[in-house]
Amino acid sequence: MAHAHKYPAHWTPAQTAAANFARDFSFDGNTGPKAMAKALQKAVKHLNNELNADYPRAKFGLDDAIKAEQLAGIAPILHAHALMVRHICLPLPDYTLDADNAEVVLLFSQWQGRNGATCEAIHRAYSDRRITRKELNEIVHKGYAEIAAFLQFLDYLTVIAE
Repeated sequence: MAHAHKYPAHWTPAQTAAANFARDFSFDGNTGPKAMAKALQKAVKHLNNELNADYPRAKFGLDDAIKAEQLAGIAPILHAHALMVRHICLPLPDYTLDADNAEVVLLFSQWQGRNGATCEAIHRAYSDRRITRKELNEIVHKGYAEIAAFLQFLDYLTVIAE
């Protein structure tokens, strides 16, 4: 997000993410809620009411959030929602349905390479029997990259198995 706006403290992270997402949304040469309303084929006033968590009669719906996030290519509402229920989300690439053994091997080796990088970071950090914040950040960064590589590998296996 380009900029965050201060919303009431009682708004959930998902409600705040939706409002911020709408403020920064771009579509068809426009930005903000006007652009999102056009993309979702809604009246701007109606969308603004839906995005206002304090408005009692309308709420921004899941289907609209999915459509807007797909158009934007980012998923801040999904990420906020996931964090609210103690989950994380990682993007997966799109694959064609062509099963290519070379692609499987490359994804598997990428995952294993990331796994090795994570293990090396842990070994290097803990060699003196303590871990600094900088070392922890490196481990976290490499660990998430490893998880993403593994999920990409599994996703591709799922595609070729169907």
